[in-house]
Amino acid sequence: MRPFCLIPCVLLFAVLFVGCDLISFGESGEPVSFSNVDRVESLDVRISGTSVIRSRSDWDKFWGKHGGEVPVPTVDFNRQTVLGVFYGGSFHAGCRTRVDVIQEVRKEEGETLSVEVRKLPDLGPCRMVVHPIDVVTVDAPPSQALDVDFKGKTP
Repeated sequence: MRPFCLIPCVLLFAVLFVGCDLISFGESGEPVSFSNVDRVESLDVRISGTSVIRSRSDWDKFWGKHGGEVPVPTVDFNRQTVLGVFYGGSFHAGCRTRVDVIQEVRKEEGETLSVEVRKLPDLGPCRMVVHPIDVVTVDAPPSQALDVDFKGKTP
């Protein structure tokens, strides 16, 4: 009798296992590609929070206000939006300022960009004060004026 009991259990496990791959938990919308902005290590952003920059003039002002090296990195604002995550408002010690905390960007229903932010990683063994930063461009034209929702481990 034991083989007859084992067969339904194996079949049930197989159906559940395949079903988990077919169902997407927590992921909706379509992925949006993004890439790091060059030279953000030269910025000194002393606030904690997030930012969305949709125009060249706002980008130039932001870069100048936070002491970035000249020239300002090129962004094609006809097709891209700049997203930033900053940890400058509290004490952090480490060796580096650039971090990769923006894990995923998705375009959700209702014209919203959902930005998944992961936990701030270890900044290295150094004990100097740093202001961690992650700045990316996303392939989403500012003309679409999408709402942006930062989720996860935001500062």
